Amino acid sequence: MISKTSIKLTIASIKMYIRDKRALMFTLLVPIITMSIFGILDFSGGGNLKLGIVVADDAGEDIRSTVDQIKDSGNFDIFEGSYDDQINALEDDERDMILRFTLDTPSDEDVNEYAKSLPANIDSINTTCNRDITVKKNLDCIVSEYIQNSTKVEVDAFINTSSKQSAEFALLAIQQQFTQMSLQKADVAPLFEVQKEEVNVNRLTQLDFILPGMIGLTIMQAGLFGVAGTIVSYKEKGILKRLFATPLNKADFLFSNVVTRILVGLLQVLVLFAYPKFANWAIATLRDIPLENAQFYFTIVGNLGELLAVAFIGNIVFICFGFAISSFAKTFDQVQPIIMLIQFPMMFLSGVFFPKEALPNIVQKVADYFPLTFLIDGLRLIMNQGKSMFDTGPELLGLVIWGFLMFVVALKLYKWD
Repeated sequence: MISKTSIKLTIASIKMYIRDKRALMFTLLVPIITMSIFGILDFSGGGNLKLGIVVADDAGEDIRSTVDQIKDSGNFDIFEGSYDDQINALEDDERDMILRFTLDTPSDEDVNEYAKSLPANIDSINTTCNRDITVKKNLDCIVSEYIQNSTKVEVDAFINTSSKQSAEFALLAIQQQFTQMSLQKADVAPLFEVQKEEVNVNRLTQLDFILPGMIGLTIMQAGLFGVAGTIVSYKEKGILKRLFATPLNKADFLFSNVVTRILVGLLQVLVLFAYPKFANWAIATLRDIPLENAQFYFTIVGNLGELLAVAFIGNIVFICFGFAISSFAKTFDQVQPIIMLIQFPMMFLSGVFFPKEALPNIVQKVADYFPLTFLIDGLRLIMNQGKSMFDTGPELLGLVIWGFLMFVVALKLYKWD
């Protein structure tokens, strides 16, 4: 049962935290600055692919029409110019890909050879020329038809290796466009016909992905730095020794610290939700645009209460981490590298800033068992996919196991001096 001493000590601890202006500013300012950065910056891509186009002066109407269709697609930033200028721009990393269009016509030697063979084979040639006209005109027509049918457009693609993947995807799309144009010119019906149907899904933005990751990261840092750093600092300064020289119960001290850290963590989570909502409303109002078109727009598809409940469980788990870490260090200089050693792998491998699927398979399998991964995955399931808290069973189980392990470590190894 919670004693009166625990309650009074908790209230005193909260007051002490509020009176510490630097700590309070850090608590409120860090989430605001972080969300400002991710709201303003666009990590979804670097804009349209920069495509250089080289077209010969004697290019035919077909090439010009093809280039115009590529321009009209709106998928590329188009730069036309000479071959040398475009290659220099590619080497300076100012182009992602260059397409050089040239007409490949049969040589004079091939045309003469074909013309010589016509008298003997004229009856077997499939032609649209009128056979009732004079022989000379008929032969000229057939030769002209041969030249037209044998002429093709050659496209040389030069790809920047620094943007190889996006350029190859773009080239594939352009090749499909060329194929479609060839079929239309040959008056051949396509073998497949694709029917498009739009399906309404959750409109997820960049912030929808980043926000659960930032909540998890904030909770982790509050547990590691807030608990481990504070407790070790108390040890180093001898505050714990003096406290426990009084009749103060250790359980009351722990209770007050844990409750304070939980409240601080939840405050940061609420700031992470509230600030982008306010910023999005302000931007939409000033620019007179719909809320969903402003850059701080995000959606909580699931239940906010369940989302906060998962954050609360994660908070407790990382508070246990903080106490466990503080059992290994006696000074603040010792605890800092331990925190960094634990924090950095989880920060970059648990899917805070980018999907875990981008990691190598073996790294991804290891990262799947990080406590921060369990927390972020649980938050994303609720916030982005609308799952209930009960659907996050594996994630909650992983958090509980980690919390229990850290609690046992802290219980067995913790020393008050």
